[in-house]
Amino acid sequence: MVDEKITQGSFTISISSITNFDLPDEVKPILLGHLMTADFFNVAAYPTASFVITAIAPYSGVSEDAIENANFYIKGDFAMIGRTNPVEFPTKIIFKDNVFTIEAVITIDRTKWGMDYMSDEAAAGEHYIYKEVDLHLKLVGKRN
Repeated sequence: MVDEKITQGSFTISISSITNFDLPDEVKPILLGHLMTADFFNVAAYPTASFVITAIAPYSGVSEDAIENANFYIKGDFAMIGRTNPVEFPTKIIFKDNVFTIEAVITIDRTKWGMDYMSDEAAAGEHYIYKEVDLHLKLVGKRN
């Protein structure tokens, strides 16, 4: 941070910290267990994902899929499962003293990272799984 502006940054996510908010409690462990396998995140080989900011700018637009009160637009490289792809998204960043909080919803196409399991609608039929996945990030950081 320089003068309450983020000029660079990165973060790492432990894949095992992923949670689900859409399913009933009795099926969440089944889904989360399957997500850790080679069909999806392959956590045994790739236990983390990472993001590196490549650009950040003020944001005053309105986007249907943006987090409420988004005030910055971030571009960066998102790496997981041995692949790196660019992503960009509006985000809300709040500064207070030497602490900042970041919240964003990022929609990614999971197949760009090789998560092709049940992604062919014609072949999967009723078992088709959407390619688009929403990641809801909530990060807290401190100024170095």
